[in-house]
This record gives sequence, C-alpha cells and structure tokens, in this order.
Amino acid sequence: MRLGRAGIGSDINELAIFISQVKTTLLTEAAERELRNWTAGVEQYVNMHAPADADGRWRESGYFKHMEANGVWRYRKAIQQVLNATAWLPDNASREFARCALLRTAQVALDGKRSPPPISTFRTRLVGYLSEMLDDMAALRRETADVQRQPCRVLKQAADQAHTSGAFDEQKPRLILTSPPYPGVHVLYHRWQIGGRRETAAPYWIANRLDGDGERYYTLGHRKEKGLATYFRNLEASFRSIAKVCSPETIIVQVVAFADPEWQLSRYLEALTSAGLQEVGQGEQERLWRDVPNRRWHALSQAKHSSAREVVLFHRLA
Repeated sequence: MRLGRAGIGSDINELAIFISQVKTTLLTEAAERELRNWTAGVEQYVNMHAPADADGRWRESGYFKHMEANGVWRYRKAIQQVLNATAWLPDNASREFARCALLRTAQVALDGKRSPPPISTFRTRLVGYLSEMLDDMAALRRETADVQRQPCRVLKQAADQAHTSGAFDEQKPRLILTSPPYPGVHVLYHRWQIGGRRETAAPYWIANRLDGDGERYYTLGHRKEKGLATYFRNLEASFRSIAKVCSPETIIVQVVAFADPEWQLSRYLEALTSAGLQEVGQGEQERLWRDVPNRRWHALSQAKHSSAREVVLFHRLA
C-alpha cells in the first residue's frame, strides 16, 4: 500500500477481515481530528457508576460468556460504554477505527490473563493505543499522498476457493504470503481465554462481527485426529486452488509450525507437491526457522515444545 502496489487479502475469520479493512482504510484529516477529540473524552465514557445498555442479542447468542463473572464484569461494562460512545463519531470508518483500538486494548487486558488490570489502566491504555494508531494513520496518509494508489481488497473466502473468486482473472499475483493453520497445534483463532482458560467470543461483539464456527472451521481439521488426514487433505485442496491463480513467476511464502515436525513437515511438503508446487532453493539445512513471538503464558511453560519454532517455506509452480 505504501509503495502503490495492488494487494488482495483473504480469510474466513471475520476478525481478521475487520482488522485488515481498518488498517487499509485511510482516514481523512477531518475524521482524524474528530477521533482525537473523541479520544479526549474516554475518561468520561468509562464510568462504573453510569449505566451501560447492551443489545440483548449479543448476550442471547453467547458472546458475553465468561464476561460477566467476578473480576471481568467491569470490563464488559467498560467496553459497552466505549462502544455506545462510538455512536457520536461522524462516519463508519471512524467508528470501525475506534472499535479496532478498543479490541486491541481489551485483548491486552483480558486474553491469556488470570486477572485483568484495574479499569483505570484500561482507560489509560485505550487513550494511548488510539493516539498511537492515529499517529500511524496520519503517517500512512502522508506517505501515500504522492503515490498512485492501487486497490487493496479484503475478501472473505476460504483458500480452497481462491481460483473461483475472479480476483486474479486480469493479473496473476507476483507474491503470496500465507500462514496456514499449524498441524496438530492448539491455536485459538476465534476465542480469547480469560481468567485462566475460559473461552469467550467477546472479540466478535467488540468488532460487531459474527463468529463463524468451531475450532475445526479455522484449523483445517481436528488437531487430535490420528494422522491428521483431514488437515492434510484440506491443505492440499487449498494450495491446489492457490496454484491455479499463480504464474510461473509467483513465489508463495509460508510461515508454519508443527506439533511434531519429525513427520509433519515431510507430510506438509508432500501435500504441496501433490498440489502442483515445488520448494524453491532450500535444502533441509538451509530452511529459515525462528522462535514463535508473543506466545501465551501456558505455551511459554512448554518452551521446548516443537511448536515453539516456525519455519519459513518458499514454493512456486512445479
């Protein structure tokens, strides 16, 4: 986007789509001023002695699960008060931007935490994140002012349907960046864990999006299935579809980790070969590995586990 290149993002998770759309939607200077003025009122919006009316449909649909227990109910109320205050913003792009900052603030406070910090900390962090994000948005607007901008599209679509979207009919991508679900690894793409490991769908409420389905919907298959046959079948179908939108010059870069790389890495590479792809310029000793950043507290307690390392793979059409 900064360089004026066209880009297309694709995901099945409404949260990923929401965040990507906010990040790629430039705010006007007028909208930025309105948001800065709105940010100055956060101290007034969040008041534990004031009411916080919520749409009952979110509660009835289970999005408040574990959000109204001891120690967390204040956050449910504070989040609702901020959401109610976004109605004062002048346009949808501004409201979505504020929701995104709220989502970030609430996740830092709640996700993977046994006990959330005081509400005063929540207020301070929200103001800080809003200011930081607005500064970044202003910088992006300046950097792209003289660039002939190309469209940045965000699609809700599974990878195994990439060839059906029509998005690549006119031009093939030169680079594809992806991070498939990690085979056999427990990763929550659609839940926060609060007060220990109690799962909540609250991030969808904050983003004003609907949750899609259970864990397997986001992970290509159940992580405990023997041999992970469903995972690798879906992985091959996904990359077979991706291969159909590639040109001979397209490079596909993947970042992936494995619960048991001893057999899962070779099986992963076999699936991509069956999908019509070949690995580029990497022998077994040359592959790039890194430690997984920002891991949860319970994952850090198992730091020597194989899934604590990610590998970067490069492929192109065979």
